Amino acid sequence: MPLSEGPLLRVSLLRQSSTQHMLLLSIHHIISDEWSMQIMVRELLSLYNAYSDGLSSPLSPLRIHYKDYSEWQRNTIGAGQFDTDRKYWLSRLSGDLPVLALIPDHTRPSVPSYRGDQLQFIIESTISSSFRTYLDSRGATLFMGLLTVVKTLLYRYTGQQDLIIGTPVAGREHPDLEEQVGYYLNTLALRSYPSGEDSFNTYLSQIKSVSLEGFAHQGYPFDHLVEELGVGADLSRNPLFDVAIILQNIDVNHGHSLHMHGISVTAEHPELHISKGDLRFQFVEQDGRISGSIEYNTDLYDRPRIEQMVSDLHTVLSGLLQDPDQRLRDLLHKDDTVLLRANFTRPFELTPPVPLITVIEEQVSRNPDGLAVEEENSSISYVELSRQSNRLSHLLYSYGLTEVCTGVCLGAGIGVVTVLLGCIKSGSIYMPVDLSQPPKRLQYLLRESRPGLLITTLGELTSLVPLLEELDCRVPYLLGLPESSDNMLNSLSLDVHGLISISGTTARLLRDQEGVYTSSEVALEDYESAFPAVEPSEGKGGYIFLYLWFYRSSEGYPRTVG
Repeated sequence: MPLSEGPLLRVSLLRQSSTQHMLLLSIHHIISDEWSMQIMVRELLSLYNAYSDGLSSPLSPLRIHYKDYSEWQRNTIGAGQFDTDRKYWLSRLSGDLPVLALIPDHTRPSVPSYRGDQLQFIIESTISSSFRTYLDSRGATLFMGLLTVVKTLLYRYTGQQDLIIGTPVAGREHPDLEEQVGYYLNTLALRSYPSGEDSFNTYLSQIKSVSLEGFAHQGYPFDHLVEELGVGADLSRNPLFDVAIILQNIDVNHGHSLHMHGISVTAEHPELHISKGDLRFQFVEQDGRISGSIEYNTDLYDRPRIEQMVSDLHTVLSGLLQDPDQRLRDLLHKDDTVLLRANFTRPFELTPPVPLITVIEEQVSRNPDGLAVEEENSSISYVELSRQSNRLSHLLYSYGLTEVCTGVCLGAGIGVVTVLLGCIKSGSIYMPVDLSQPPKRLQYLLRESRPGLLITTLGELTSLVPLLEELDCRVPYLLGLPESSDNMLNSLSLDVHGLISISGTTARLLRDQEGVYTSSEVALEDYESAFPAVEPSEGKGGYIFLYLWFYRSSEGYPRTVG
């Protein structure tokens, strides 16, 4: 439904047989909410029954319309009448805002597709009844209790002691809005601070206080709040929270028996494979039993993961009813904790350390003529990549450039991969040098690391020497490589292209400052944990956004798996 084209309300009557029809209503969310749907269906039935009996419309004229509400809200905000609510939320959401550290099954896309699914579940009537009784004894509502359960579950998954969950509110505090059709919903971002040492009773009391305060200050529009906080820049996720909770306090059958004169009517709720966020917990209480569903983004989560969440939700409920004074950290049993860690923190089996180069050379042996690296106008095989990196490693070794820093000032491409592998093979410590950095930063980097060699291209060499002189930095050896990637290391020689004096400042070890040394064993562990879903196939590759500062995650893994 393009907003610029409309219509935003579409109605169709499908004739399935001479005695059976289906009425379809498609309504854009910008002009309606669930409360509005209840009103529309109720009034539709009322009009049908009246007209079929030869009566006039039984509906009373509306005193106001949505445009009146919209203008009132705009004027009220402009006059500062919501300042109390505004100040509350700005204070409540001040400081560093938490981002849920729930590891997804798939990499988060840069722009959400809103593809989703739902998993429905029912909480046993005995547990539902006991939970209600428990909440009544604590002076808490069902919403407060369910919010505490969901937040406890997220705490057990992530260990985070600062959590925000969103929830919609009807936004119809004025009696004149109760019979209005329109989008009146507002959103609350409920922030709380769980601790493993807190009991469920203690955490419920905190959630109760947070909920009461939040609902008391629900007048300030959520979109205004997001704009003032400046948190909407990340387009890959919703602002402020990734998880929402909803307790439907209206009848799923729209508050009536769906009675039409002379017609038998049933309500159909089509499955919509969409998700408005990462996760949305939806609950309904009907006939003394709580049912629910988890709406999830299928770009992020697989169904077995959500099934595990439902199972853990039941476990937390059962555990708190047995002993609401037990600590949050103890609400899942040991066996459940093992499953929790397996599914939500993804540990991997530690294997004996293997040098990264060993793994890469094994790939060279398996597929010597296979495509190792490809750039815009050239490519290189595994065996040739190995040969060229070997030449560089022998050269570095012969000049005693092992266990010292080798500065690498190259753009993305075959050359930089070859140089990095050559540095690793020789035992040299490669260090990326980015000429786009501020001069003072470059000066600090070069002085503190004291590279024995700086590798760049012949094209950059002429501009690099004056820069080093200007920065007053000494680099014993400068190596300029041809611009072409073809056989760029076939005839290497090290010449002293510039020897520049250095000031008397004593250099400190880079690792004692901002640098961090990287071992091949750690790199392999990174690859095994960071790419668990990759299923490599010989001869198939992927795009590599190669930037020297992030070598471990961008360059090594594709070389190890082919």
